[in-house]
Amino acid sequence: MYENIMTYAVNRDSNSNYREINTLIKENIENGTMPFLNKPLPPDMNIITGKTRMDVNKQKIALKAAAIGAGSTMWIYGADAAQLGLELKTNNPVEFRNAVKKNPNFNCKPIVMQNARERFSDIKLLEKSDTLSESLCIDCQCAYLLDQFTDKSVQRLFTEKITENKLPYAAFMAKEIIKNRTEYNSGKKAMEQTRLIKQNLFLNLQKKSPVFQEIINTRNNYLKDYLPEQKVVFDFYYKYYNEQQAGGENLYNFSREQKNDVIKSLQGLLQKIDASKGEKNEKKIEGIITRTIFDAYSFSQRLTHYNFSLEPIYSRDEQLKRDANRRIPAAMEKTAQSQNKTVLTDLTKEKYKRRSFSMHVGENQGM
Repeated sequence: MYENIMTYAVNRDSNSNYREINTLIKENIENGTMPFLNKPLPPDMNIITGKTRMDVNKQKIALKAAAIGAGSTMWIYGADAAQLGLELKTNNPVEFRNAVKKNPNFNCKPIVMQNARERFSDIKLLEKSDTLSESLCIDCQCAYLLDQFTDKSVQRLFTEKITENKLPYAAFMAKEIIKNRTEYNSGKKAMEQTRLIKQNLFLNLQKKSPVFQEIINTRNNYLKDYLPEQKVVFDFYYKYYNEQQAGGENLYNFSREQKNDVIKSLQGLLQKIDASKGEKNEKKIEGIITRTIFDAYSFSQRLTHYNFSLEPIYSRDEQLKRDANRRIPAAMEKTAQSQNKTVLTDLTKEKYKRRSFSMHVGENQGM
């Protein structure tokens, strides 16, 4: 039976993200394929926009890639894939059979990218924004890894046939895919940023660093309300994300024992989630793993920034430029306020030149 590409998801609530991630974690633990068991997967990338996710959906992509043995974390929305004529491997018996030979758990099921309201969960930042979903601004969209499509249909994206498509937006998407895939595979685009990230990690985590105590305090703020299992997961995952952002470099030399401890902690949290079903706190407990891993990601992001910045700033020059850009609007606003004050002062002077006949409570009539 021919399998169609799924586009939009329905009947999703705020906890659907958590349930999907919990299921993927269970599958990966059972199959021994958790992403951190091997070299860190590279950051995910939307093959059309060239951007990475900055919300909890990031976890889904990595877990799905690990579960099916995908060679990369490049992904695409189902709606875009259908528009470009991509074809799922389940529709090509030979390619699907070969994929299953490599990984018995390979499948062409999509993940659901749900518009996550919390972009960063840093206690100090508290940045909650009703961000629009990417692509068609739909709250829930199905997404696929590029590895889930047939080689033939993927290669068709890199031929003149698709770039000369009569639909201008399809041709545009195809050209963007060619550019982004080339940059992703070469690593050249991220090379300079990776260098700065390594430098920032080294400098920020020095005990003599001016931000070292702030880093300690921020970590403690995360940990203070955590269960013991959450603390293990958080401390492991922020380091794992540091390695990922440093180009997959082995910064911490995780031992097999450390990795097993994380798996045991995740299993313990999954048991708590199962035990909470039907209880009043079910919804809160259901997201405990997702929130902990995303806290670790948010913390890792700041560690890679220049001077542990809340904003994505990676160098001193970038910081100086950002500060200068902020001062210009501030100076303009100050000048505008000063001009308004002068105008008001002149109007006031003009007012007092005229006789006033206004009545004031408890006062004599003005002269």
